[in-house]
Amino acid sequence: MDIIGPLHNVPQNARFIVSLIDYHSKWPELCFTHTVTSEVIIEFLSSIFSREGFPDAIVTDNGPQFQSQHFEAFLSQRGIQHLRSSVFYPQSNGQIERFNRVLKEHIQIAQLEHRPLKQVLTECLASYRFTPQGTTGVSPAQLLHGRQPRVALDIVSLPRNIAVSSPDQIRTRVFLVNKQ
Repeated sequence: MDIIGPLHNVPQNARFIVSLIDYHSKWPELCFTHTVTSEVIIEFLSSIFSREGFPDAIVTDNGPQFQSQHFEAFLSQRGIQHLRSSVFYPQSNGQIERFNRVLKEHIQIAQLEHRPLKQVLTECLASYRFTPQGTTGVSPAQLLHGRQPRVALDIVSLPRNIAVSSPDQIRTRVFLVNKQ
C-alpha cells in the first residue's frame, strides 16, 4: 500500500491516490481522496475487506497515517500483520512501487491529453486487471475471480480477411486501433 500525491491540476477530491496491490493475484485497487489520514486509509481498506476478506499481511511505508495507533488497532483486530518497507529502500515494497510507476505514467497522459484523471486511471486499472502478468501467466482478474471477465475486445468482430493466429493478437490489434 502506498500514497501518490499531492497531485496538481486535478479535482480537489483527487489530490492524493491511495494505491494497493494484492501480492498473490496482482489485483490493484485505488482510492482518490483530498487528504490522507488514518481514517481515510481505514475506510478504503474496510471497503476492500468487505468484498475480499482479510489478508494475512499489509506492506506499507513509514508514513504517519500508517503508524497511528488507530491504524495499528484496526489491523490487529483483524489479525493482519503490518509490515513496513525500509525508509531508504522503497524497492522492498517493489510491487506497489512498480504499479505506481504505471499510474504516474497515466497521470501524465491525462494531463497532456487534458482528459479527466479518474477516467484515465479507471481505464488503466481495467487494462492492468485484465492483462496477463508475466509472473503468473494469467490476469489478476482471472486469479482473483477464477475466470477471465468479458471485456470490450470479446465482442469486437474483426474483418474476415485478417489472418490472426491467437486471441492475444486480436486484443493487441484492437487495442492499437482504438489507441489511434
